[in-house]
Amino acid sequence: MDAQRALFEHKMSKIKKTKIFLLVLIGILGVTVVQDFLQSRYQSYSFYFSESLLFSILWILFVPITLGTRHFFQKSPRLLQNKWTYRTFFILSTVVIHIVFYALLIHLISWIFMSHTFHFWRNLTYTLSQDLYKYLFVYSAISLLPISIEKKKHTEPLDFTEFIWVTSGRKSEKISTREITYIQASTPYVEIYLEGKKYLHTDTLKSLEKKLDQSSFVRIHKSTLVNLDKVQQLKSRLNGDYDVLLSTGEILRLSRNYVAGFRAKQDRSSSQAEKYSG
Repeated sequence: MDAQRALFEHKMSKIKKTKIFLLVLIGILGVTVVQDFLQSRYQSYSFYFSESLLFSILWILFVPITLGTRHFFQKSPRLLQNKWTYRTFFILSTVVIHIVFYALLIHLISWIFMSHTFHFWRNLTYTLSQDLYKYLFVYSAISLLPISIEKKKHTEPLDFTEFIWVTSGRKSEKISTREITYIQASTPYVEIYLEGKKYLHTDTLKSLEKKLDQSSFVRIHKSTLVNLDKVQQLKSRLNGDYDVLLSTGEILRLSRNYVAGFRAKQDRSSSQAEKYSG
């Protein structure tokens, strides 16, 4: 229940942020259109709502370009080691991207939806000559905002299945996932192996993998999941693959494509065991 509640709250938080973002965009559009209308009245020239709405994209683009560029820098820690290097690269890259993309967007939208086309090079030249200072000022101010390095974290599922209901003849039986030795795909079913028992279960290996405790169960082959607690020994085949000896005496193949993931979970499991025993 706690996991479901946490997931629900996370979804609601994302919906709330999306609504706020949309309201901000609508507000920016409204302010720019009103400003254009008042300016047209003050200088006594015709006001065209469609053109005003089109050119107001200039302000809207600050949001996605800022978010996208900062996300890129978060994934490039070397560029963040020196704050002045980061700020210089951030300002230059965002200004160039914004000006080029804005001119291209105006050209395409006007060409597709309007009777008069605003050509790319004319848009680019006008923006550079009239609005360059706006871009430099806004993105220079944004570059002063703190940015944190995005660290990759290993995430475990919020919850996992402790029991699985399987059908045996006319009976349904509840088995503990801790007792499972390994699971193999047998399309359209999976074969669940316990010590001295085997069950045919209606599910997919991919689906079961998501439900099980991922700190205990690890994929060793595209068609096999094994319980780490049941692993007794690894023996190299000298070709990148390994033989996995289980507590039941059975031997499974650990494919070279899954060795790194197996080792990582094995080391994590060992360190957790040492922590609890200490």
